[in-house]
Amino acid sequence: MEPLESMDARAGEAALVCRELLGEPAIGWEDPGGQHRKSTRLFLANRSVIATLRDSAERADLEAGVLRSLHAQGAPVPAVLAYDGRWLLQEDIAGERLSRALRRVGKEEAFELQDRALASLHAIHQAGSRAGLAARCFRIGNSREWVEGLAAAPAKLGTFLGLAAPEIDTAAVVRVLLRRPASFIKWDARPPNAVVKPSGEIAWFDWEHCGTRHQLDDIVWFLGDESIIDRPGDERRLLNRWVSRFDEGGYPAGPADYTMTQGALHCAVRLSIHVSSAAREQSPGDWRETLAGRGPDTLSSGGLRLARRGLRWSEKSSALQPLAHWFRAVRERFSAA
Repeated sequence: MEPLESMDARAGEAALVCRELLGEPAIGWEDPGGQHRKSTRLFLANRSVIATLRDSAERADLEAGVLRSLHAQGAPVPAVLAYDGRWLLQEDIAGERLSRALRRVGKEEAFELQDRALASLHAIHQAGSRAGLAARCFRIGNSREWVEGLAAAPAKLGTFLGLAAPEIDTAAVVRVLLRRPASFIKWDARPPNAVVKPSGEIAWFDWEHCGTRHQLDDIVWFLGDESIIDRPGDERRLLNRWVSRFDEGGYPAGPADYTMTQGALHCAVRLSIHVSSAAREQSPGDWRETLAGRGPDTLSSGGLRLARRGLRWSEKSSALQPLAHWFRAVRERFSAA
């Protein structure tokens, strides 16, 4: 906990809003999200709260409304304490970030945590359905152009790395992935956005990007995250257990093929984020121009996990099997660095 005297302007405004809306003064604060944070933890006399200021008022309204609806349905999400149209004050759920817990525990306990996390997302989907959230939220990826842009992610990254990705049958990808959004989902369902409570229950926070799409996307975001240690056997067990439960029907090539196709492209997008981060560290300032056509020299362990997972998932995709060779080339290049 940091003293009040060390507050920056954003945290200071959060403290003033907290006193105004909750009638309780802050006695300390903490920055849980780093330099580009949107949330501040405020310590009050007998509890702590999370104060969040979003860039978009429309997204803030959505987040506050979604949290209220889900919490009323008993879903594992924070309670809204107050909302003034700008600042959202919400419950600070006690526990450990799921991403940190997964690094700390052994193989079997990690599997159980992942299984419980998917169960909690399933419960949230059901709560969202009862609350009618799909009709109230933004539709995500609801166009052919969006899917075509996703399919282009490997080619864009390959150009930057100097490792040309094979040509993808974009029409085949569209046939597998393009389906009318029908369900409320978290979308950004990454382990860093979940908390393991002392009771063992897993709760989810950070809801500004939720929307209406496909329940299987939450499996992709979760198991496709770089914080998930790459254990193919456990992954297979989880997919076998949960894909059928998240299946809403209507996938032209079936739910498993959708998951592998969406998942492989998701790995390429996440890999691009890791490559960009590594490039900035290697060549601050003009990294895009300096490293264009060859990319950075090294990649984090999380990035290598994404390459391995992308390789495995593209092999199981009806539309993306040629992409496996490219993921292998990326993995081998950075493994040798």
